[in-house]
Amino acid sequence: MWRRTGPEAVARIREARTDAFEIKSFRKLACRPSASEPGHSCDFAVEIDTVAGPIVQQVAGRFFAGTWGLAYQTAEN
Repeated sequence: MWRRTGPEAVARIREARTDAFEIKSFRKLACRPSASEPGHSCDFAVEIDTVAGPIVQQVAGRFFAGTWGLAYQTAEN
């Protein structure tokens, strides 16, 4: 099977609207000072509507002062 790449692939994705999504909800569940690294560890609940169906999940990460301002790093499981 021949696969499209680069700008042609991006154009086809946009044409088909498979890149479309809507954030239905985003809620902070908890934030606390990080025990092992600078910053705060936070938990969020997010619901995103996509053409393939909804995505509902909890996300965790750490906010900290970075080189260019506030930075975010996804928590590793």
